[in-house]
Amino acid sequence: MVGHAGTEHMPMVLLLFKVVDEQRGVFGRIGVVYAYRDQREKILSIRREPEKPPLPCAEFKDGKHTIIVI
Repeated sequence: MVGHAGTEHMPMVLLLFKVVDEQRGVFGRIGVVYAYRDQREKILSIRREPEKPPLPCAEFKDGKHTIIVI
């Protein structure tokens, strides 16, 4: 999850989560990653493969996942 998209001089901030309850879409935060300019494009290019199952979530509406963070 992107916490801050970053700028030329500031890193992109990503929050890292682990699944706590897959059925309810509950996650726990396990860390933060700071991605600098040379790493941003590589990270943003990572996409889920279409044949993989959808991410666990509390709700999926209009193409967006809603999760619960504890």
